[in-house]
Amino acid sequence: MIKDDMKEKILRERLVSKKTVNELVDEYGVSAGSISRWTRDYLASHNKGDISELGKDKSNELNQLRKQNMEQMEEIRKLNYEKSLLENLLMQLYERDRSVVPAKTNPSMPPMVGIINHFGESEEPDLEEFGGTAEA
Repeated sequence: MIKDDMKEKILRERLVSKKTVNELVDEYGVSAGSISRWTRDYLASHNKGDISELGKDKSNELNQLRKQNMEQMEEIRKLNYEKSLLENLLMQLYERDRSVVPAKTNPSMPPMVGIINHFGESEEPDLEEFGGTAEA
């Protein structure tokens, strides 16, 4: 016989954490039929889906954290894409004209670092120095 506190724990994981019946069967060694019956009985006796007693606040917090995580992952993906574009652009610029690295940079520095450091020195780089043309 399964103790009430174990049933409650399994129900909490089923309803709040949204674990599947199969995951719970594997984790606790309880039959799928028992878990399904407990879930059905609980929902029937608690206004069909009101899971407040099992941690509705925790469920809301978890959903908010998941949403935040997804937003942050999307931002990281965008930043990595932009970084890749900038690296490719700098590489193309360097390959097009090997004199792109300003003479004042350290010759032992990799070319891309020299370009990046140079652009960081002033707000508007001298495009002619990099093989471009200055527009009026």
